[in-house]
Amino acid sequence: MVRRWGPIDLDDDLRIRPATGDDVVDVAGVHAAAWGRDGPSPADLARAIDLLQRPHPTFEPGDMTVVEERATGRLLSVQHLSIHRWTYGGVGIDVGEIEHVSTVPDARRGGLVRAQTELMHRWASERGLVATVINGIPWLYTKFGYELSLEKWWGPSVSADELPVAPIPVNLRPANSPEDLDVVARAYAHGAAELLVAYERNAPHWRYENVRSDDNPWRRDLLVAEVDHEPIGFALAVPEDRFDEIRQVDALELLPGVEWRAHLPGLLDGLLRTTERAEPIEGLNLGWLGRGHPAERAHPDLLTLAPHTRRGAWYVRVPDPVGFLQAVAPALERRLADSNLSGAKGTLRIQQWDGTSVAIDYDRSEIHVRPWQPRDMFDGDLRVAGGLLAQIVLGYRSVEQLYESHVYRITATQAASEAVPVLFPTGRSHILPVY
Repeated sequence: MVRRWGPIDLDDDLRIRPATGDDVVDVAGVHAAAWGRDGPSPADLARAIDLLQRPHPTFEPGDMTVVEERATGRLLSVQHLSIHRWTYGGVGIDVGEIEHVSTVPDARRGGLVRAQTELMHRWASERGLVATVINGIPWLYTKFGYELSLEKWWGPSVSADELPVAPIPVNLRPANSPEDLDVVARAYAHGAAELLVAYERNAPHWRYENVRSDDNPWRRDLLVAEVDHEPIGFALAVPEDRFDEIRQVDALELLPGVEWRAHLPGLLDGLLRTTERAEPIEGLNLGWLGRGHPAERAHPDLLTLAPHTRRGAWYVRVPDPVGFLQAVAPALERRLADSNLSGAKGTLRIQQWDGTSVAIDYDRSEIHVRPWQPRDMFDGDLRVAGGLLAQIVLGYRSVEQLYESHVYRITATQAASEAVPVLFPTGRSHILPVY
């Protein structure tokens, strides 16, 4: 269903309107200009075509905004909102992602991104999304209420020269059939079960990996991993013809019961073997798998051949902490039931010095979340400045870690020191969107 909304006047000269399939070339041109290119590249055009002229599992054309000069029809700025399904401790939540934000150089610093972002925030509220996220420039989006609050990538590179001979050969082939996609889905779900926050993928998501335009920069090879013609898992990696020397791996998962230590060398060797390249691959970038991936745990000696050189985080905005915590309360109840507080009764009062404060009442294994009004700036068990609460709730940082890096932005009582690690443990998350 296409979202229906009409043009919105910004002033006498500019308006925001929904993008259409007829805007492909102009949208691609805005992206090209934003990156200093004279005109749209094949990648710019392919990305716009796949979003605006083809069915997409997380996006509808009406969810792309363009800022247009009323007199000339020239597009100055574009961005779009995708709708994702995440899981938090196994509980499904709906999240919006603002993506492909671009403004032509001569229209920057005119508030165009802010106007579009505020519109998308309103859409998110109307559609019941508990958070919005951005995978973007490391400094920009804090001014729109975002904080870097969830791990995005952190991982080693593996050099082809130092990879040992694989004791078990692994073959990687395209995952095309329904049976192949079922293998992918089962392996992915098995890997996601151990995550604090994960991206919930369904059959249309996996099918879409195989139908993107060839020039789309987000096109990936979806590969089934086999040993003696029996599937053991899958990989999602940048195609052989799309990188210079190092191949990026976005996902790597095995089916239940398949041992990582025995099969990882063969998996890596399979990803390094090429059929389409004249030059051999020099190594693999496994940063998108994230810190603490099962492969790293099983083979720390193998996956630390090169140092961790990249790290990043997702921008997250949670405008209604009460609503978010109410949505994930079943996950909090399971954590409480499995902890040393399972028979306890109490309240964790969280004050955000520049935002909404919340109280979490717990009674044995039951959780109730409600708004709470502090008496003064010293009231509450956990007191945090803006943005830090999302880092704690999403398990990105512990209270102790934030003490070290954010002096004067967080304080906690003994009650908070006991309850917070139970309700909000730190741990591994992995978000794998469909772009």
